[in-house]
Parts: sequence; C-alpha cells; structure tokens
Amino acid sequence: MSLKILLTAYCVSPLRGSEPGTAWRTAVALVEDGNEVVLLTSAQLAKEVENVSIPPNLRILRIDASPPHVLNRGRVGTYLRYWLWMRSASRAVDELLGKEHFDVAHHISWGSLPWGAPIDGQKIPMVFGPIGGGQKIPTEFLGEFGLRERLVQHGRAVAIGLSSLNPKARAAARGSTVSLATNSASERLLRSAGSSHVVPFLADVTPPSLLDRETIDFEQRQDIVLWVGRLLPLKAPGLAIRVLALLPEEVRLVYVGDGPEVEATRSLAGALGVEERVSFLGHLPWDQLSRQFDLAKVLLFTSLRDSSGPQLLEAGARGLPIVAIGHHGAGEWVPAAAGNLVDPTTVSDTVTGLAEGILALLGDPTQWTEASVQARHFGQSHSAECHAKLLTAIYKEIAGSNAAKGNL
Repeated sequence: MSLKILLTAYCVSPLRGSEPGTAWRTAVALVEDGNEVVLLTSAQLAKEVENVSIPPNLRILRIDASPPHVLNRGRVGTYLRYWLWMRSASRAVDELLGKEHFDVAHHISWGSLPWGAPIDGQKIPMVFGPIGGGQKIPTEFLGEFGLRERLVQHGRAVAIGLSSLNPKARAAARGSTVSLATNSASERLLRSAGSSHVVPFLADVTPPSLLDRETIDFEQRQDIVLWVGRLLPLKAPGLAIRVLALLPEEVRLVYVGDGPEVEATRSLAGALGVEERVSFLGHLPWDQLSRQFDLAKVLLFTSLRDSSGPQLLEAGARGLPIVAIGHHGAGEWVPAAAGNLVDPTTVSDTVTGLAEGILALLGDPTQWTEASVQARHFGQSHSAECHAKLLTAIYKEIAGSNAAKGNL
C-alpha cells in the first residue's frame, strides 16, 4: 500500500550531515520505498538542492519566515527564525490538510520537545520525532565546567524537569500517534509530557557515500585517534587530550571541527606536553572528512551530553572502531562489539578507561578487525533506506488504525 505522507522539516540538504542531511535522505528514501511525500521546509539551504535530481513523487514546499535583519543574528536569530517558521508551517499544514488527503504527517526536525510540532495530531495521524534532549551531564563531570556553564546546565536540568508543563510540548506529545525517542532519557521525557506510544529511533542516518566503497584494513591505517565534532564544552574535547597523554608516543590525536574550545584544548595539550602529537584540522569538506575516517584507527567520542551523534554512524560506515563514553545515545545505540564503551564514573577513571579501550584495539589487530566489522554493520543498519522501511511500517500501522476507526 502506497502512502501519501506530509513531512515537516526545518532545513533539508543533500550536502550536509546532521538534521538537514537526515531529513533530506529520509524523504528521498521514503519515496524510493514507494510512497508519495510532500516535504514542507524552510527557504534556508534551498540553493543546496538546486542541482540535485528530485524524485517524481517528492514535492518540496518552502516557507520563508526570516525575521528583520537586525534580529537575524547569532543564537537569538537562530531561534527566532525557527519560531517564525513553526508559526508559518502550522498555518501551511492546516491549508494543505484542507486541500489534500494525506495518510499520515510526520514532524521530523527539529527534534525538540519544547518547540513542539507544526502539526495538529487531532486532525491527522502524526509521528513526532526523533526527539532528543532528555539526557543530562553526569554529575561527576560538572566540575569540568566554569561557573557560568554549570549554572546553564543546572538551569537546563530544571527546564527538562518542567518540560511536561510546556503547552507546546504537551500538545505535540499528546497529539502524536507515535513519538520517536533517540534514547531512554528522552523516552521518559516524552512519556511525562503525554506520549502514549514511544518507539526508540536513532536520529541520524548514514550518508550513502560512506557505504559505497570497501573499508580500509588495520595495516593501511595510521596510529591516529580521530575526534570529530564541534569543539564545545558539552563535547568535552579536553578529555581527549587527557586520554592521549596516557597513550604511547607514536599515537596522534586529530581534531576535525571548529568551536569555542579550540584554544583551551590547544593550551591543555601544551600543559600536558603532547602538543606535538595533536592536529587541529578545523571544519573539513565532506570528501576530506571521509578520508580522515579511513586514515585513523579509532574514533574517540567524549560527549558528555548527546542524543546520539552522526559521527558515530559515519565512522562505523567506514569500519572505524568506536571508543566512547557509554551513555546517552552512544551507550544505547553503538554495539559494544564495535569498539569499547566506558561507563562514566569519576573523570579520572573515565579517562583511564577510554585510554585502555584504545590501547586494546591498537595492540590487537584481530580485535580491531572484529570491531571494524561490527562498526561497519552498525553504519549499514542505519542507512536512510533502512530507516525509511521502519518508518513506512509505522505509518501503515497508524494509517490503517485511523482508517479502521473511520469505518466504525
């Protein structure tokens, strides 16, 4: 049975990872799975779709809801743009539902409970998510932050506890036929807000270009530990420096990404005497990032609060074993056999555990190869095609239930 799906996503792009790339690849995969998709999105990143072949059964509708230029800056501008888009998207959804028949609607991004969804679940069966944000930084690690950041995190923890009182969150959670949660903390958050049916669902999909070629074996790689992402306090890039200080001198650490913690991380490397073994490559184009996944022997993931992390799938797709703090999305989605997961206990013990996890892989090519195979399987199992089949099954179930109710 072919379905007509209304998909709402704030930004889409075939040239990016994270939410824009996931939304685009999911929409295309849903069409390739035999469905008709109307994708309601913003005018942002529109140029990145101009030269891309669009499947016949994918219709893209864009809403331009930019604030005045003076307000269209920084973090305030980012959230104001989204708020304006959500208001306009809600009206556009109502207009579409008044003109056309849809079997199901799905708000896929942003995956944020406090912002809610631009879809009224009373008017059409709705899927909400994947939703993250329920996770908190382990208490033992709060001492790693300055006073300002600690206050921010304490405030956020309070806000999470009050999410179930947020009218937008409650409307989206209670109105959803099915909510998708990126981890168990977010599942609890959704249920507290009123979601009756929550399904675990990874927020990211594996870029197909990373699965199109064979992986690189142990001997062809270098003794490099790779760290990928924005260098933010929550990502704890400094922990990777401490881990490196416990590893043999021939092991190097490569950072890919920019962010406000670059200089602090560089200073820490100097203080610990490992600055000659650390490289900061900044933000890289996609093809160069892919090359880094093929050069390294381990991906190190030190995030203290993350719903999941697209770099986990990207590394896995290239057969790169993963050593990570084993909590939140990483702890619940990355197979233990795909590398080594370390429970967050004290900061010192966690750093030691991460170093030992890396040493175990670097020192045993057989164990590394087994982990590489499992990492590759992890990446393959979360392709857009796999996610589209799971979503189509969910859509058919709730569309069928709604049709049955209408016949009573």
